[in-house]
Amino acid sequence: IVMDRFENRVMVMTGIVLAFFLFAVLYAIRDTANDVPDCLPWDAAYAEPKIVELDEKTFQIYMLAQMWSFEPSEIRLPVGAEVDIYLTTKV
Repeated sequence: IVMDRFENRVMVMTGIVLAFFLFAVLYAIRDTANDVPDCLPWDAAYAEPKIVELDEKTFQIYMLAQMWSFEPSEIRLPVGAEVDIYLTTKV
């Protein structure tokens, strides 16, 4: 197979771009710190959907997931509020 100079340059550039992409993906995997929250033991308080206002800027949301929906389905909070979300499913 005989390639002209243009094809050869395109193949080299493609290899360099692929190598750079692979390096970037491996570097990102190594350096990302996934902060996975801890699982809490089940409590009856989680079975009822509600929004608890601790103070004017701090809220706790207890959400109940079920097939194709969440309860409460709409949540309105002030801008800049700090929120803890507790999500459970129907048993």
